[in-house]
Amino acid sequence: MMSFLKNFTTYQYNFFIDSLEKAGYHVISLLLIGSELMATTTTKAQTAVKKTSKKTTKKKTAAKKNLVIVESPAKAKTIEKYLGRNYKVVASVGHIRDLKKSSMSIDFENNYKPQYINIRGKGPLINDLKKEAKKSKKVYLASDPDREGEAISWHLAHILGLDENDKNRVVFNEITKDAVKNAFVEPRQIDMDLVDAQQARRVLDRIVGYSISPLLWKKVKKGLSAGRVQSVALNLIIDRENEIKNFKPEEYWTIDGFFKKGIKKFQAAFYGIDGKKLKLNTNEDVQAVLARLTSDEKRKSVVVTHRFHIQHHLFNKMLLTKLTSVHVRL
Repeated sequence: MMSFLKNFTTYQYNFFIDSLEKAGYHVISLLLIGSELMATTTTKAQTAVKKTSKKTTKKKTAAKKNLVIVESPAKAKTIEKYLGRNYKVVASVGHIRDLKKSSMSIDFENNYKPQYINIRGKGPLINDLKKEAKKSKKVYLASDPDREGEAISWHLAHILGLDENDKNRVVFNEITKDAVKNAFVEPRQIDMDLVDAQQARRVLDRIVGYSISPLLWKKVKKGLSAGRVQSVALNLIIDRENEIKNFKPEEYWTIDGFFKKGIKKFQAAFYGIDGKKLKLNTNEDVQAVLARLTSDEKRKSVVVTHRFHIQHHLFNKMLLTKLTSVHVRL
């Protein structure tokens, strides 16, 4: 009978008692049955409270973990496996703060200071990161090892209230167990030079894009955008094209001489006459030089250079006894 009553709910129990009374059972017997049932229920409740208190005690004594924030959710699982049970790895999924899209968001009067806001749609993620950071032993910022990654770590430190001078930045160039573990041996501070480089790029992007894009919409097509790279590249192309169009071809000549001293041979290019540079603009200029080169009486006054300037007073000492050939090149 007792095993049968133990599974009753309160409603079932009351209904059962009323049915017994109608059937003529004695009230004392009913009270005995009820007291035994209540005693059984009380024992179960006490056991449940003890179990709950044990679980609560276990939760309170659990050690805090170190929180690691990376960019990619795919990397998070692998890195957490390498680091072990004392670390929890979560992802920021790229940037969490950026310039406002509705305005320039740059304070030109205050040294081009950017005005940041949390990226729309990342509110729940930011709240989760804040909760994880509060219950963590220490927070490590492990975004990518480039200027974008450094800026992401800087923004995370700002949002989570971390000390920028604290050594909580870890970087690794490959996702291997040794590389990841070695990175946590010597964490460093956030590199503000890289952060400033990223901010300069972002500010320049915004200034160029928001200033020139409206011009493209009016003159070319709606929806086009101008950036810091393609705008400058286009300007270089236009300048070069203008130079090509404005170029005026000029005729010029060169003379290369091949000389021999004993068994040694060397080549020299015509530079000028009497120590002064002379341009050869026409065939007549070349013929005049050749006439002087072939004249024994005037050979001493010719200056020839080939990576060096042969002074006229050294010319005789060089034993340039044989002019093997003279080439005229257009």
